[in-house]
Amino acid sequence: MCGLGLGIGAQNLPAQTFSRITTGPLVTDSAQRLASAWADFDGDGDLDAFLPTTANADNFLYRNLGGGTFQNLASSPAASAGGDSTSAIWGDYDND
Repeated sequence: MCGLGLGIGAQNLPAQTFSRITTGPLVTDSAQRLASAWADFDGDGDLDAFLPTTANADNFLYRNLGGGTFQNLASSPAASAGGDSTSAIWGDYDND
């Protein structure tokens, strides 16, 4: 999910194989990304993704809708608070 352009993603398939994901915002949104952090922030059992960006651009926050489909949450405060980030981490500061 990191790179200096389009993201590269893969879906884990049965029998320890992967299928390259080529459509959807997670791999087609273009930005300089040096890190990604994955957690289930909406509690639905699917890992969601936060990708900070460099070059003072907005960050990317994606909700995992299941089946390899992600929704770009560009209007989220976490996404619109861009900067020049090189890493990311999730945490639950209030144990909810």
